[in-house]
Amino acid sequence: MKPNETFALVIRVIGLVGLAYVVRHLANNSIDGFHNCNAFYFVKKIAYLFIGLYLVRGAPCLVKFAYPDDKPGK
Repeated sequence: MKPNETFALVIRVIGLVGLAYVVRHLANNSIDGFHNCNAFYFVKKIAYLFIGLYLVRGAPCLVKFAYPDDKPGK
């Protein structure tokens, strides 16, 4: 396994953990103690959901940034 493939796999695992966190908190329907606004709570969780989905998809921009293609002419 190449280093960039390993990095992408680690990113996907982090994305799965993040999605599990979001789903658990949405299922519990708990509200943060500091923020009592329901709209803020759901917007924040939806943003976390999209970030988790991006990471599960492999975050191609992040992998390309971490491991740029060194071949000239491509």
